[in-house]
Amino acid sequence: KPAAGFPNGIGHVFEAARNKGLERGIWCAPFIALEHSNIVKLHPEWVLKDKSGQPVVCGNHLLWGGLFFALDTENEQFKQHLRSVFETYFKTWGCTFLKADFLYASARIPSGTLPLAQRAARAHHFLYDECMKHGVQLLSCGATLSSAYGRCTYSRIGPDVGESWENSEMGATWSREKVSTRATLVNTMTRSLLDGVCFGNDPDVVILREEQQHMSRDQ
Repeated sequence: KPAAGFPNGIGHVFEAARNKGLERGIWCAPFIALEHSNIVKLHPEWVLKDKSGQPVVCGNHLLWGGLFFALDTENEQFKQHLRSVFETYFKTWGCTFLKADFLYASARIPSGTLPLAQRAARAHHFLYDECMKHGVQLLSCGATLSSAYGRCTYSRIGPDVGESWENSEMGATWSREKVSTRATLVNTMTRSLLDGVCFGNDPDVVILREEQQHMSRDQ
C-alpha cells in the first residue's frame, strides 16, 4: 500500500528521473520484517526461528515501529516473493540501482544443515543473481563482508557517520559497526584495500557543514 506522501505509488517518480537521464535507485531491507508487518502476520512461516521456535530478532528501531525479525532466506516461497518484488522494482518501475540494507539478517544463526556463513553467502548470491538478471547495480549494506565478496557491485564497508564523533545513545562499548563517525573513519582506512578487488567500497559520507553537528574542527 502506498504511503500517504505517494498516493499514486512511486512509479511516476522513476519515470520522471528516467526522463531527466538520472540513475533510478531504491533502498530496501529484503531480509527483515517488522514484528507487526503484514509479512509476519500473513506468512509466519517465512520468519526465521531459533531452536526453541522463537522468531530471530535482528533489532529494535523505534522510528520504524519496534522489533524486526530475520526472514528465512532458504524458504522458497519467500524467495519467490522477493523475485516478484524485484520484478516490480526493475521491470515495472525501471529501477537500475538497488541498495539492499540490513543484510546481516541472513547471518544471525545456522539453520537446518547450513552453517551460518553458508546461509549468508547463499542469501547474498541470490540477491546478486536477481540484480544481474535485470542488469541492475547492487549496493550491499549491513552484510558480513565475506558474504559480499564478489557478490555485489558496491558494499558499505562501515557504519553510518553521525553528527557527533561517537554516538553516546548507542552505548560506550567500542564497535566497528555501530553508528559512529570515528568507526567510519577507521573502517574507511583499514578496509580501503578491498576497493576494486572484492567490490567498490562505499564508506558513507563526510560531514562538512558547520551547523547541525557536534564535532570539533580537529574531528
